[in-house]
Amino acid sequence: MVLGNYGRYKISPKVEEVMEKYWSFFAFVTNGLVFVLVGMMLVNVDVDWRPLLLPIILAIPMVILARAASVYPVFAILNFSKTEERVPKSWQHVLSWGALRGGLAVVMVLLVPVSLTLPNWSVEGVSVRDFLLSLTLGCVMFSVFVKTITIAPLIRRFKIDALHEIEEFEYAEGRILMASEALAKIKQVRKHGYIDTEEERLLSEKYGKMLADARKDAEILMEKKGADFGNLVRRVAALHALGIEKFWLKHLYKYGEIPEPVFKKIMKRVAAQIRRVEKGESQIDRVKRKGQKADIFERLSEYLIDRLEPKIEPVKEKYLELRTIHIVIEKALDGLVELGRVDFVGNRAEFSEVVELYEGFRSHAEKERRTLFRNHKTELRRLSAKLTEKSLIEAEEAILEDLSAKEIVSPKLAIRFEKEIAKRLHGG
Repeated sequence: MVLGNYGRYKISPKVEEVMEKYWSFFAFVTNGLVFVLVGMMLVNVDVDWRPLLLPIILAIPMVILARAASVYPVFAILNFSKTEERVPKSWQHVLSWGALRGGLAVVMVLLVPVSLTLPNWSVEGVSVRDFLLSLTLGCVMFSVFVKTITIAPLIRRFKIDALHEIEEFEYAEGRILMASEALAKIKQVRKHGYIDTEEERLLSEKYGKMLADARKDAEILMEKKGADFGNLVRRVAALHALGIEKFWLKHLYKYGEIPEPVFKKIMKRVAAQIRRVEKGESQIDRVKRKGQKADIFERLSEYLIDRLEPKIEPVKEKYLELRTIHIVIEKALDGLVELGRVDFVGNRAEFSEVVELYEGFRSHAEKERRTLFRNHKTELRRLSAKLTEKSLIEAEEAILEDLSAKEIVSPKLAIRFEKEIAKRLHGG
């Protein structure tokens, strides 16, 4: 937990990406080996299974009840306390039934000594370890062959896989954008002479129909939501912009344009804004807003950062924060322009409200940043130049990737360039 909250920020983003893939694959392999081991044990366990059938049949409902006891009371307390967002009963049912793995249970029972005995042990011809192993294997087999088959119908039964109203909107929006882009591409391809007039007509008819169907579905959604459709547009536009903010915030951190404390502070604010919008609440000014209340692990991470990270001067930290907010909001506004191409979105007053809100955020952040820079010009001028150099290094890396993909530079040269860029990015 400490590594997840603190350690992951101590490695470069590229290494983090490799480590994520490595540990995912490693977890898959080890879990697979555990079940191979289960199969080998089923063959090699030298016990008479007949007297164990009844204990296994009794153990399965006991394990199901134990799982339920670990889910329902916990969420009942959480829902009652209202410290977290309410978890629906349908989710609780799936969590209770969805214990689909038995790898950990098998590993734990294998730790039981073969020589373990209990007073007055009455199961003839079966050791304590083999008894526990048989019960565990029986429950694992039930999980694999029964729960695995029934979990999907259970999810459909409680409509957990059904699209949320925001997802319905985004589905219609995505279809319109993709069909519109395809039609523009068809014209471009025809202009270059890659297809003839007849092929252009056929493709245009195909994608034109897709666009018409998508718009028709969007109109149905508008009629279905009625007066609430405007609020839905507002929420989707806000979530669209917040998603872009998250992307560019990670991008700036990747290239060293913001330090970890500033990154985590702003990321926490963006996450809080997303939660507000998802619940139907309005956004608030992220420049003046204080951070969300942290849980115990976040506080531990912040404590370690405070003790181990070099201190950032308050003026520089504030400047970095304002500059970052301005950049990500600028990018979010660019994304809103793209979203505005969807005709049933861009012409809505609610969409314009979100755009105006973000323009206000941008204006506020830029005003604060300029004021701070003007009052502390000497110490911030060098910082600003260094940040500009970081963005130039980012551009160099993009050019190198393009040159390498087109084989204009050899792999050996690409490695040398990468080392030079990494040295300037992280060491200089």
